[in-house]
Amino acid sequence: RTRPSSASNMSGKESGPIVRGGNEVLAACVAAREWELGTRALVELGKRRLAFDEQTYQQAIAILAERREGPRAVQLLREMQGRGFQARTAEYNHAMFACLDRHWATALELFHEVESGAVPGVRMDTGTTMAALGACRSGKKWQLASAILESARAQEVELSLVLFNAVLGVYAAAQQTGKVLETLEEMRFLGVRPDEFTYNTAIGAFAKVGDYRQAGQWLSIMTWEGVSASTVTYNCALNACANGGNPQRAAELFQEMRDRKVGVDHVTYGTLVHAFAKAGQWEGALRYLDEMRQSTSGIKPNNFVYCSAMSACNRGNESEMALKLLDQMREVDGLVPDQYSVNEALNACAKGGLCARALKILEVARAEGVVLDVISFNKALQACITTRRWPEAQDLMRQMAAERVAPDRTTHSLVEEVFLHGPPSNPAVDMESGQDGASSEERASGTDIGVATGLDKAGDRFDDSYKPDKEGVTSRAGALLGEPSPADTPSTLGTSISKAA
Repeated sequence: RTRPSSASNMSGKESGPIVRGGNEVLAACVAAREWELGTRALVELGKRRLAFDEQTYQQAIAILAERREGPRAVQLLREMQGRGFQARTAEYNHAMFACLDRHWATALELFHEVESGAVPGVRMDTGTTMAALGACRSGKKWQLASAILESARAQEVELSLVLFNAVLGVYAAAQQTGKVLETLEEMRFLGVRPDEFTYNTAIGAFAKVGDYRQAGQWLSIMTWEGVSASTVTYNCALNACANGGNPQRAAELFQEMRDRKVGVDHVTYGTLVHAFAKAGQWEGALRYLDEMRQSTSGIKPNNFVYCSAMSACNRGNESEMALKLLDQMREVDGLVPDQYSVNEALNACAKGGLCARALKILEVARAEGVVLDVISFNKALQACITTRRWPEAQDLMRQMAAERVAPDRTTHSLVEEVFLHGPPSNPAVDMESGQDGASSEERASGTDIGVATGLDKAGDRFDDSYKPDKEGVTSRAGALLGEPSPADTPSTLGTSISKAA
């Protein structure tokens, strides 16, 4: 090691051994897949202001590819070429892979350089094609996948199983099930035998669109072709049933897994419970939740499974049961609810008009370190407004502003209800009229202030036809939420009138 301050005073004769030693270090890091150490070695070499040689560039670009540092990898590639060193196909492939996550467009530009033959000595190979297909997937440019495959064919790149699996991944991510079927047919025509990954990708594509029939058909084909279906395969098929609204078929697949002795995991049970939840069949969801809890395989429910079960209860208007599940996951299974589970419990409070319980859930969630979002406050607001608990609703708005949670359109709809209907002028009247401020006429008619104003739906979607009919409601609500009032911003009324004229 030499101090960086003295590196600038080194002669070329002295710096050569250091560069060669640095190359040995970089090569060792690449061989051992120690990418973080390799990056640190690059930083050390950079501090010494030493001119890289060809081997240094090659190793550096390979390390940056694994670290997904696209701009830096491309910079070194261009610097390498500018200094007269010959960039190989490997350098282009590594630079493309480095750009896959956020700089996919740059990866495609590099691919076009290679494809066009503009770089002497650089030709397309399997790695180039794979990197280009990865860029298509990251950029959601599924239309380019076929053209890239044809270009590979034209440049005599072997259309292997790996390439076809990559193409299927592009189409599956874009939910292009028609192209998935075309690709599978082309594989069959060319004699490329699918493997488990192929079938999992195809079944996963049908799962995303809820086509459980196609998913089941390809599961059967997979078995018939002698490819073993794994836990991942069945989980994809179960997800297809969940998204397609067929929990009964999901239950059949689950039994098939048992009969074939295919292992189950958290995802299996979670997806099965989710299938019944989406169909609003809370009894089925709870049945499989209980079965999971009693399992001797060591698989216990997690937040996703409980959240799905609570969602099933909410869809089935079983708010009390959903809240019991929240208590059960804490007290029996020792889980700390996450944001999604807390929001599902608050949704139960909103549906059941349980303001006090909603406020308690928020309090405990904060103590447990759960980050509350706008959905959390919207559901709690809905619970308070439905039962005409105006002071609590206003306090929630202040908490929301204090915690810097940005309101959305649903929040504004709920807040305007507070100011439109306002705190009751005579609290004694509310005490006499009945529980939570509902009048005897409202209870007799089976409605309350929340139902009458559509607040039971406000938590799920915002009605664009709703307009506040009291002057100043929006500005007062915005002020309580910590937003500037309309008076603080230039009015656009005159412009609107001019355009209308």
